[in-house]
Amino acid sequence: MMTRDGEPLAAEEDATPSTGDALLNQALAFCAAKGMALPLDPEPLAALCPYLWANAKAVKNWKAGVAVAVVLKRGPPADWRLAEYRHTSRRGGRPAVAWVPAGIEPRAAIAKTLGEAEAAIALKENPWQKTTKERSTSVPWVAPLNFAALLQDEPADVGQLLIAPVFLSKPTAVTLSPF
Repeated sequence: MMTRDGEPLAAEEDATPSTGDALLNQALAFCAAKGMALPLDPEPLAALCPYLWANAKAVKNWKAGVAVAVVLKRGPPADWRLAEYRHTSRRGGRPAVAWVPAGIEPRAAIAKTLGEAEAAIALKENPWQKTTKERSTSVPWVAPLNFAALLQDEPADVGQLLIAPVFLSKPTAVTLSPF
């Protein structure tokens, strides 16, 4: 490719990968240069990059686009990783999501991005890495009742089974005839 002056276009020395979305590429380049995480929630993202998005509503509208949704669903680009976090004062609900550059501790990067202390950020633990003490005791599997097998062991003259129909208020007796 050539510039307007007829000179070859110099390749950028930037290590920020291309995601397919210009706004997301600019936000990733900014975060990589500053050593910060890229929060994907509308409020912190609008506050982090006010030159890209005017407010949180603009971020929500941008994220609602089909092309951006596909990019975000693919996950973070190479040399970035996904981190789920929440404020330690917050209880319950979904954790917030941020993309963190490789080689940077996630809690420190998220705290730097949000302008808070590291102690105020709690990272979500991987639910699959629970220790055996945290797991509930296993309930032994019980085979379902097989009424036909139970009736085969009974003598032919005994064929009454008490049942409680759903629509009736009291149990009734049903006589089963041998086949």
